[in-house]
Order: sequence, then structure tokens, then C-alpha cells
Amino acid sequence: MKRPFILLIFVSLALSSSPAVWAQVEVPAPRPQTAFADWLFAQGEYARAAGEYYRFLFTAPETEKAAILRTIGECYFKAGEYHRAILVFEKLLSSYPSSPLFAETCYEAAYCSFKLGEYDAVSTQISRASASGPLPPSFLLLDAAGRLSAGDYGAGRDLLDRYLNAPGAADLEQAKALLDLAAEADRLPTRSPWAAGIFSVFIPGLGKMYSGQWGDGLVSFLLCAGLGGLAAYSFWSGGVTSFTAWMYTALGAVFYVGDIWGSAVAADRFNESRRADLRTRVRERINAVLP
Repeated sequence: MKRPFILLIFVSLALSSSPAVWAQVEVPAPRPQTAFADWLFAQGEYARAAGEYYRFLFTAPETEKAAILRTIGECYFKAGEYHRAILVFEKLLSSYPSSPLFAETCYEAAYCSFKLGEYDAVSTQISRASASGPLPPSFLLLDAAGRLSAGDYGAGRDLLDRYLNAPGAADLEQAKALLDLAAEADRLPTRSPWAAGIFSVFIPGLGKMYSGQWGDGLVSFLLCAGLGGLAAYSFWSGGVTSFTAWMYTALGAVFYVGDIWGSAVAADRFNESRRADLRTRVRERINAVLP
């Protein structure tokens, strides 16, 4: 009986001398439920992070679900999946309309719409956010960017003026440069398609030259003049029954009518190229202004 008793005492002493081991087993170190999702987000694995946040969403307290939904939406935004991000943001806005994250979520949904080129939806989301109270200047800037990108330069200028006069507005120099670009819309050089067509009625190729296509205009003039000259010579030498004369006349008429139509099209292209150039410069400036 002595040996078992001594062995029992020895084992008891050995175990009691290692309190850290017992503490590690009985009281495990706490770990946040979103730690892995946070790590994936930090590593740029946004789609996988969204899936992990969704796991937590099912078990999260109701008071935390709005914040988790917003984070999921941010994951999709970072991943470039703007449609999915909007769906998540819309779920937050419809499920938690009294959330303190409401206005900020409207902004993020508007930004997603801006990235998708859905500029009317940008203004809709900004108006929706304004119902929750006064908005920061950044909302005005995003709304202005959407209006300018849609080609509504008047509304864009008005919003930029409000932004520049709003307290707390940042990047004022960039915003002023954007406002100057928007003002160029009223001074863009344009060409009238009707005038271009009429010019070419009197002098073939003149309408194209008026629209900036000097080379095409010169070619049209030479073709029409050359075919007209050949037709006149053929009629003079062969009479009105000359097949060659009528062939040249028909070809000349086709090129003449085509030149009138082409001159009107050239004027439209001239106008569109100027608008496209302005849109490109506005978009580059917007990318420099928006956060």
C-alpha cells in the first residue's frame, strides 16, 4: 500500500507544479470571431473576406449586423464587384433605415453607381442620404462628378459652387480646376450639320473643310470636279446619247450627294470629338478630386 500512496503523492506534486498548463487548458485565449475575415481583408482577399463576414452575420447580434453588412459591401467594392456591393448596401439601407451608418452607406452605394456609369443613380442616392440630415461636402462633390460625367454641366457647376463654399471642403484647387473645365462646355467650338451640307451644295468638299476635314474635303472637290469635267467633255464630244457621258454624270451625282451627306456627318463628328475630349479631361480631373 505504501508504493501506490507514494506514487499518488508524487503525481499530485508534479501536476501542481505546472499551473500554466492547467491555465492554458481551462481558460483558452479569447479570439475575435472576425479575426480571419479581417486578416483576409488586410491581405486583399476581398471576395473570401466577404464570405467569412457573411458567416459571422448569421450569428452576430442584431446591433452589429448593420456594421457587418457595410463591411461586406466594402469587400465587394474593393474587389470591383460593384453590382454585388450595391445589393449589400441596399439591404443595409432597407433593413436598418435608422442606422447611424445610413448616410455613409448611401454615399458608398452612390460611389458604386458612379463606377458603373449609372450617373442618375448617384444623384438618387445622394438625395436619399440628405433625408437623414446635413451632409458633408464630399456628398456634393460626388453628386457633381456624376452630373458632369453625364454631360449635365450646368447642374455640375452649381454643385461645385456649393462644394467650394461649404465649410470643411478639401482639395479646393482641384475642385476649382474641375469647375473651370465644366465652364468650357459653354465655349466648345461647334459646327452646324445644316451649314456644312449647304456649303457642299454650292462647292463640293467645302462642308467637310468647314468641319475640319481638309483632306477629305479636297478629295471630294477634286472627284466631283473631275467627274463633272469628264461628263461635260463627253457630252461635248459624243452628244447627249453618249453612254460615257451619262456614266460620268451618274458617278458625279453619286459623289456629289454623298459629299453633301458626308459634310453633315463630318460636322456631327467634329462636335462629338470636342465633347469627347472635354469628357476625358473632366473624368481625369474627377479621378484626381474624388477620394
